[in-house]
Amino acid sequence: MKFVLRALDRDPPGRPMGREETGLVFLLRVSLSIVIAFLLTRFFFGRTPPIKVFALAGLMLGLAYLFEYMRMRKTGGRE
Repeated sequence: MKFVLRALDRDPPGRPMGREETGLVFLLRVSLSIVIAFLLTRFFFGRTPPIKVFALAGLMLGLAYLFEYMRMRKTGGRE
């Protein structure tokens, strides 16, 4: 719990993230993409094979990193 609180209590914007924060962000994105993909496929398609749920989760994770890259490129690396 202390690790999560320390990661959330960051320095001012513009400071690059360390290895621990980058890992935490990755784990949060992976877990959220799996949960949201599961809920979306369950709501719209009923019973869906797990491979399709993980494919949708992978697509959402890839889009998250693509949008972050595009946002960083547009702002010049500032958040």
